[in-house]
Amino acid sequence: MIKVFISHSTSGETEDDPALQIREALYAHLGAAGYDPFLDLKDMRVAEEWTPQMHLALFRCHVAVFLLTARALKSPVVRRELIQALGSYHLLQTPLIVPVLIGGVTTADVRAEGFSDLLTLHAVHHRKHRTSPADEVSATVNEICALFPRMNHSADDPLGDRWSRLIEVELKNVDREVLEASGEKLGLDRTERDKLIIPMMGPRLLAVHLLTHGGHHEVVRALDEIRLGTTGQDRIKALVEYLRPAWIDRGQAARVLPPADQTDSFVVALNADHDEIGHDYLQTATCFRTADVKHREVGTATGEDAAEDLLANMEQTLGTLAWERQRPLPADFQLPSPERFVLIVSTKGMRLDVALTATRSLHARFPEVIVFLLTGDKQLDGKSVIELAPLAEGEEAKVIKHIRALEDLLAS
Repeated sequence: MIKVFISHSTSGETEDDPALQIREALYAHLGAAGYDPFLDLKDMRVAEEWTPQMHLALFRCHVAVFLLTARALKSPVVRRELIQALGSYHLLQTPLIVPVLIGGVTTADVRAEGFSDLLTLHAVHHRKHRTSPADEVSATVNEICALFPRMNHSADDPLGDRWSRLIEVELKNVDREVLEASGEKLGLDRTERDKLIIPMMGPRLLAVHLLTHGGHHEVVRALDEIRLGTTGQDRIKALVEYLRPAWIDRGQAARVLPPADQTDSFVVALNADHDEIGHDYLQTATCFRTADVKHREVGTATGEDAAEDLLANMEQTLGTLAWERQRPLPADFQLPSPERFVLIVSTKGMRLDVALTATRSLHARFPEVIVFLLTGDKQLDGKSVIELAPLAEGEEAKVIKHIRALEDLLAS
C-alpha cells in the first residue's frame, strides 16, 4: 500500500482555515482511495515519542505532501521535514514530494525561505476563484492526488528495503577489511568507513551506500575490490545483478507493471534504444522476483509490411517463451497462467504508430501480455499507454557504459 505523509502546521489555525480543510479532506480521500495516509494528529498517540515517530513515518513514505502556508514555511518542524524529504529525494529519488501553496503563498515566498529546490517540482496552488470554499478544497485535493505516481499498491518499501537486504546477504561473509576497502573505493570518509567494520552493521551500511552512491565508476571499483578480496564468483554475479539497475527511479519503475485496475492491454513507452534498459526497469519493478515473469526482446521490423512482420515476431517470441514449437501459433493456443509475459520491443527504424498498431493486434489475441516499446527519442501518443518520464540527455549512454563495465568485471 502506498504510504502518504502529510506535513502541516497548526499554528494560528482557525476552523475556516483552508489548510485545515484541505488536510482533513485529503486524509479522508486518501484513505477511501486505498492509500495509507499518515497525519500526526490522527496517527500518533500522545504517549509516543513524537520526533522519532515522525522521522520514521517520513522515511518510509512513498509520497510526502507539504501544506505550505506562510506559518508552515516558518515552522521549525515543517522546515525539518522539508529538509529530510528533499535530502532523501536528491539521494534516492524518493519520496515523491508534492508542495501545496496555500493562503497566497507564492514561489517567491518559498525561495525566500531557502527552499528553492521545491520550485523544480510540480507545485499545487490552492486558488480562491472557484464557486465555493468546498469546491476549492475538493479541486485542490484532486489536483494533489493527480500528481501521485501510478504505482502498484503492493509496491515494495520506497527505499528499496528488500533490495538492500538482498545485497546485504551477499556481503554477510565478506571480510570486514574488504568492506572497508570497498567503502574507500566509493569515496566514503574515515568515519563512514569505520562503521563498515562493525559486526552486524557493516554489510547493511555498505549495501545502502552501493545503492545510493550514484557514481557508476566508483560502484564498479568497489565491486572489483570485493571480487579481489573474496572467493566465490556467484557472490559477485549476484551483486552485479542487483547493482546493475540501481540508477533507476523506483517510483518510475513501479509504473511498468499494470496497476490493479488495468491488467489487460498494457503498454509502456520507454524513451530508450537498448533492450538492457527495459530489462533493468523490469528487474527493478519486481525487485528481482522474476521467476513467474517471462520476458524477451523483440527486434524491429521495417518495410511496407512492418506492422504484420512485427506482429509475427511478437507472436513467435511468445511461442518460444511458452515452449510452443508449432509455427505459426495454433488458433487455440493460450499462454499458461499464472506466469506473466513481457515483450521488450525495439521500434528503431519504424514509425511508432506502426508499432502501436502491431501491439494492438497482439493484444486483441493476448490481452494479458505486457509490452515495453523502446521509442528512442520519439514520443508516443496513444490511449492507455504509460509513458515514463524521459531519461536525461546522455543518461542512456552512461547507463550502457556502466552495464558494460559490470559485464567486464564478471569476465575478468
